Amino acid sequence: MARNGRGAAQPAAAPAAAPPAPLPTPAASTPPPPPSPAWDWQQLGRPPSPEELPLLSAPPLPPPPAPPPFPSLSTPLRLALGAASAYLSVYCLRKPWSAATYASDRHKLRLSLAQTCGYAAGKLAAVPLVGGVRRAAAPRALLLAALLSSLAWAAFAAGGGAVAIGAASLPLGAAWPLAYRMVEGRRASDAVGAALGAVVVLGAGVAKALGGALLQRGLSAEQMPLAAAAAALPCCAAAAALLSGTPPPSSAERVEMGERTPLGAAAVRQLCGRHWAGLAMLGVHYAIVSALKDVRDAFQPELWMQLQHAPSSSVAFVATELPATVVVVAFLTMLARVRSNSAAMFIVFGALVLSVASLPALSTLRARGVISGSTWFSALGVATYMAYLPVSTALFDRMAGAMHFGGTATFFMQVMDAVGYAGSVTVLVAMHWFHVTPDQMLYYCDRLVGGAATINL
Repeated sequence: MARNGRGAAQPAAAPAAAPPAPLPTPAASTPPPPPSPAWDWQQLGRPPSPEELPLLSAPPLPPPPAPPPFPSLSTPLRLALGAASAYLSVYCLRKPWSAATYASDRHKLRLSLAQTCGYAAGKLAAVPLVGGVRRAAAPRALLLAALLSSLAWAAFAAGGGAVAIGAASLPLGAAWPLAYRMVEGRRASDAVGAALGAVVVLGAGVAKALGGALLQRGLSAEQMPLAAAAAALPCCAAAAALLSGTPPPSSAERVEMGERTPLGAAAVRQLCGRHWAGLAMLGVHYAIVSALKDVRDAFQPELWMQLQHAPSSSVAFVATELPATVVVVAFLTMLARVRSNSAAMFIVFGALVLSVASLPALSTLRARGVISGSTWFSALGVATYMAYLPVSTALFDRMAGAMHFGGTATFFMQVMDAVGYAGSVTVLVAMHWFHVTPDQMLYYCDRLVGGAATINL
């Protein structure tokens, strides 16, 4: 201890304070990952921290939703198999009876008129129903329609005649929109519509081939439709079960193709008032083409007798529809690759015009002997179905996607079908009124072809 001048002791000076140590620079490293689900601990490569321990006992977190991909093959394939099988069974309920010949030619004309009237009435009665039907309820409603039709065919077998055949067709008037209700509003709608189009073209031939085979087994013309209905019901039940498990459209499809919700009466009136001219012209076209298709379909045995001077066989019923099937399926499959809804609409309108324009040319070539009667019949099927099917499959579905009016395409399809079958009824009534006989069927078919081309173009 130091002393001062007076001899007093002085305390020792405190040592100088050391400068503060610099803070350690944090090592460059990535921040710790956020708490992860229980199944991710092994990916961390370290034990969980105390803060993360409660997550070990928590339930696993659901994976984040992936962006909706392009629809997988399974959904379109399921839709195509279900909808095509369902509508094929409907054809086997509607068309086998027309393979039979009757003692009175006018009796078959009356039966054809009664069936068309019943089918048209079913189309008209189902207009306010099918637009609002839920997707989940559509397969059950389709199966119920098939069951009711089978009961009416039982009455036909018991001698119900024209009344029974009309009643058998009445519930089937809602079959097409119920089948297409599961298909519409998807990116794959056109591709699935191609499968449905193949059934529409081939279905009548397959049904008449089934009817012809049952007739060859000894069944009468009255018993045969009931036997065909019994064969069709299991197919319809399997198709309904297949359609019931189909998932709804994805969110991306709802954005691209439009939300398909039922329109109210005020919205329908507003939409029709805004586009009445186009819808009216389309209705006239569809009515004439539907009449031509139904006459060609219902009286194929009589037309074939005039063209070939020989009865039509079960093989011919199907073979004559194969070219139309190939062309229609190829067109609708190609249309599925067009992503623009507006462009697809213009392509459909172009196909309608070209198909109608070819009708009189085909009849002229047959009359001059350039093509045979069987070639004319098959080519007539190609032109007729190309002018008919795109309207009832792709056109309104693409229109709903392009215009985003919010309604279901099946509602407008059903309205147009009702108009189309009104045209069929008008032509059949005129044929009955003017006492058209089988040997005059080809003449009136040519007149109908010329009228269809003139009015449409």
